[in-house]
Amino acid sequence: MKIGLSIDGRSVEAETGRSVLEAAQRNGITIPTLCYHKDLSIEGSCRLCIVEISGFPHAAAACGTEAQAGMEIRTETDALIKERRLILEMLLQDYHDPGYATRDAHPSEFERWLQHYGVSRSGYCAENPIHPADGDPNPFI
Repeated sequence: MKIGLSIDGRSVEAETGRSVLEAAQRNGITIPTLCYHKDLSIEGSCRLCIVEISGFPHAAAACGTEAQAGMEIRTETDALIKERRLILEMLLQDYHDPGYATRDAHPSEFERWLQHYGVSRSGYCAENPIHPADGDPNPFI
């Protein structure tokens, strides 16, 4: 069954039971994510996918919020941009990657959002890793 909702002023349809994030993605609307993966259970820990929903008192994680008929969702307001920058700055405080500068051709998803929101590494990047890097190439480890 399909439901109708509004994302950034655009009327869209979504299947019942889908998340706000899935509804946006299926309609070509990008909401930033770091911890979301369609084949894994919802964690919602990075909080980068926050959106404003009319009637909700606070921003909600799009990955863990079920789309409901009639919802009015905003994905990129000044307040959300400010909050996402803060989230990225906090993540950088624990992030240590001495080789990031050599990956210009293939930036990570994290790098993509740092660039998109204009967050600079200077002053935020951790000098030493909190945990040693694991050489396992499996992206889920």
